Amino acid sequence: GSAELFMLALFGLSMVAVLAGRSLAKGIAACCTGLIIGSIGGAPATGEFRMIFGFDYLYDGIPLVIIGLGFFAVPEIADLLRK
Repeated sequence: GSAELFMLALFGLSMVAVLAGRSLAKGIAACCTGLIIGSIGGAPATGEFRMIFGFDYLYDGIPLVIIGLGFFAVPEIADLLRK
């Protein structure tokens, strides 16, 4: 039910904070980033669209492949810009 899903979500967020180690700010930033990215697209329970900003592409949310490429590409781009 809803209570079990809420506790599972709370457990997942607390695990992110625990795995962040000594840097609490980085753990909280990672949790917030994940929640924001996860809230793009349609809500599974109601079918209501959240945070699509008028783009038809965002109806299904952001694909995991694009997020993974972004996590690896952004540090490389920052490193190239520094040089």
